Amino acid sequence: MRGGYGEFKVGNAAPVVATLEERRVVLRSFEFRGANTLFALSGAREPSGSLALDARGSLDLRLLGGLLPGVKEPRGQLLLEAHVSGNAGAPLLVGTGRLREAGFQFRELPIAFAGLEGELAFSQNRMLFDHLEASVNGGSAELSGEVELVRFFPARVRVEALLDEVPVRVPTWLPSALSGRLQAAGTWDAMLLSGRLHVLRALYSEPVDLEKRLLEVPRKRPAPKPFDKAGEWLSFDIGLAVDGDARIENDLVRGALKGDLTLTGTLASVGLVGTLTMAEGSRATFRGSEFALTHAVVDFADRRKVRMSLDVHGEAQVRDYQLFMHLVGPYEDPTLQLTSQPALSQQDIVTLLSLGYTTRDTAAAGGVSGVAAAAAAQALFSASGLDDQVKRFVPRGGLLRDFSVRITSAYSEVAGQVEPRAEFESSVLDDRFRLRYQAPLAGARGQRAQAEMRLSPHSAIQYQWDNESPDVTSGGDHGVDLKLRWEWSD
Repeated sequence: MRGGYGEFKVGNAAPVVATLEERRVVLRSFEFRGANTLFALSGAREPSGSLALDARGSLDLRLLGGLLPGVKEPRGQLLLEAHVSGNAGAPLLVGTGRLREAGFQFRELPIAFAGLEGELAFSQNRMLFDHLEASVNGGSAELSGEVELVRFFPARVRVEALLDEVPVRVPTWLPSALSGRLQAAGTWDAMLLSGRLHVLRALYSEPVDLEKRLLEVPRKRPAPKPFDKAGEWLSFDIGLAVDGDARIENDLVRGALKGDLTLTGTLASVGLVGTLTMAEGSRATFRGSEFALTHAVVDFADRRKVRMSLDVHGEAQVRDYQLFMHLVGPYEDPTLQLTSQPALSQQDIVTLLSLGYTTRDTAAAGGVSGVAAAAAAQALFSASGLDDQVKRFVPRGGLLRDFSVRITSAYSEVAGQVEPRAEFESSVLDDRFRLRYQAPLAGARGQRAQAEMRLSPHSAIQYQWDNESPDVTSGGDHGVDLKLRWEWSD
């Protein structure tokens, strides 16, 4: 006899011996071997159909591969000594067992159990266990409960788990560590995971790219993820107490979070309900200026999806102006409101944040209007992803290395104002030789090209050409600079 699952194989160690005596079947010898497996079965089936079998030995749990929905990669060893009674339609198992280095992983979740160790008891059609020690994603856990067996198949489970600093990534972009109590109850077709967990540590570092969200730049959206009904077998009702070191550290916000959430929905459509509040001392960064957050709340209200609604207030002091920010609305499409004291227009506030100018800084408002245009060009360039598209056309592996393209701003003598410029920069062959070129987004005059060679860590020579000066009619200005640098510390 031969059998197995995948690469795991077992076979009988000696001929199977069975006798038939007036409708009574006696199994005298049945022993099979395999990797981590040595199992023997003996006994009889009476003419009435009742069973009286004895089973003993060790089983490699890889034999369960493919039998349990939602579970993959079972491993470890089961030591078993039991008696089978009942009949073939409803066998009953009584005895003891022990798990050694057992483990498995959920198919749809990044959660893996390892190092399962402990005693099992078989009573009629149930497998009972208490204080099973385990490792979950590297953290510690203790399992207790029972499994209802139907023809030796684990048909229904009631399991409780005590978790202690278990690291998880659900979703994958939110690393966290949890402690608390979980209960799983139900069948493999309909199971509920409930309980209450404390979030000891969590870090959200995904960039927000607020300017991309605020600017209406047409971009192709990814196709929606199709609904997978297969994940409906697992439902959630888990309370999450965010009372540990939970933080946001991204391009927009830095600070600690507190609050209470409830994980709802199913594995096919996870939801969150509850509120998170940012702690005192949290900061937000917008256009290079830091805002102290006076009120920051994130609400979750969809039981079938993870949807965030923002309500954030912040203040910043820029020069002599007190600036107030209010970010409100859904996370995917928030509304940003900026006000100031003394009062400024929205354009002046954006210009003040971006380049430190307002129309009040000059008697000729036209001299500063280019500042707002430069700020808008910078934001649009960043939001549209045009820099990445330009880089695609630059040959790789040639003379040019570390090629970059960006929008900057500079004062133009020709226009008499700050204006946006496109800047291209790259090193040639190595970092000792760099090229840089700037050109205004409107007009041909105002171009500038630079070539710099580093002679030593403290010296360099730079050549520059530009056609900015209105007094130069053709050819442009040429110049060479020797650049020296000294550093000292006390």
